[in-house]
Amino acid sequence: MSFTAIPVPAATILVDDSNPNIQYGPGWVNSTSSLPEEDPSYPMYGTLHETVNTSELKFTFAGSSVWACGQLPEGATPLVSSQPSLWNCSVDDVRIETVHNGKFDDTLNTALCCTLLGLDAQVQHEIHISTSGSQERPILFDYLMYQTSIAVPAADLLFYAYDPMFNYSDGWERQNFSNFTTSEPSITTQAGANFTFDFYGASFSNRATVINPGSIGSSVLWFGFYNTTFAGYNPGKFSVLVDGDGATEEQGLEPAIAQMLEDRTEGQSMLFRTFALPRAQHVLTVSYEGSLATVASSKAVPLSLTYLVVRNGTANPDMSVTPSPTVLTTPSVTLTTSPTQNATTTGTRKAHLAIAIGCSSTAVLVLLILGILYRRRRMKKGNRASVESTTSSIEPFNHDPASVPANTHRKGQQLSEVQEQPIFEPAGVEAPPSYDTEPHVHDSRLNTEPIGIAL
Repeated sequence: MSFTAIPVPAATILVDDSNPNIQYGPGWVNSTSSLPEEDPSYPMYGTLHETVNTSELKFTFAGSSVWACGQLPEGATPLVSSQPSLWNCSVDDVRIETVHNGKFDDTLNTALCCTLLGLDAQVQHEIHISTSGSQERPILFDYLMYQTSIAVPAADLLFYAYDPMFNYSDGWERQNFSNFTTSEPSITTQAGANFTFDFYGASFSNRATVINPGSIGSSVLWFGFYNTTFAGYNPGKFSVLVDGDGATEEQGLEPAIAQMLEDRTEGQSMLFRTFALPRAQHVLTVSYEGSLATVASSKAVPLSLTYLVVRNGTANPDMSVTPSPTVLTTPSVTLTTSPTQNATTTGTRKAHLAIAIGCSSTAVLVLLILGILYRRRRMKKGNRASVESTTSSIEPFNHDPASVPANTHRKGQQLSEVQEQPIFEPAGVEAPPSYDTEPHVHDSRLNTEPIGIAL
């Protein structure tokens, strides 16, 4: 039967305990798990924060829902319902209920979780968790998740089994288990059934159905589930391929993991983790190969998926930046390049060249105009200087009796005698030492004025 995906309106962000945005109160210390990765109680990314004191932690987010989980370690016996101070949650100062799963015995950790739905996704919220640990009963914090419709540049993304980005072939079915309130796992028992997922990120992970979801960071994590009935099955087998290139990685599904569930009907476990991937567009392909047994009728542990985690991933990368990248491979490295990026680089260089040419042309034009204006100004200054020198060589007339020629007509002389005398320019004749002192005879017949330089 073909598996039909259910649309998911928002992205689920996974925040591990090691995230620096979580504000821890005094008394919290880093801790690591000694459990194997396939153990249903294995923490997310293998890390925990532990406290043996009364303490708290806070985290601010913008989302429509939030889910936070901690653990009680092996050997813890008191029920959470009888000791409410062990793990208290509140969102925006409103207390929310704490739920737990698992058996309080010497073999399994107990998960302590609190969740709240229906928040305003456009508003900042704060989840506050108070704990009361002790040396005999330390409190372990594993991770929290929240759903948001606000764009997140890069984060650890959790994809449930019904996410529309997943592509299932025929042979997959949806399962409904009481322990999985946040998702409905998918499962296949049909050899040859496959799963593909296109994603953008640095890595991803998938975890089988266990209470703790898987995550992706420097790789992809796949989480599936184990049922107690699987304990009597034969080992199953599946293969993992990234970007359709390189060697296929074979993975096993061991019945022994189902035996760890003890009294629990089913539990979630990490089935595999990919190697570190370059930050680019990738394709994950998972194929179920059925039983390892030679008897065709024997049942094998089925392949299941509860959710995938892509660490440092982006649900909807900007396709204008990295559209349909072409995969280039070498024997040991997978690289991705985008033709659009090369074209964009070429266009940018041409634009820079055009800008440089335009600026140079403008500068040349400005210099040319300044040169013309400077030349015209120099020419005007030259003409003005020429006019001033010509004007200074012409002196204005100044009537000075001393400058009159000595042989100027005097009374008693004939007019013809006077006219025969040459006329000198005043500028070229020096003044005589004195005037002639002879007595002048007035001739009334001459009704003329003395001749000098006409005014």
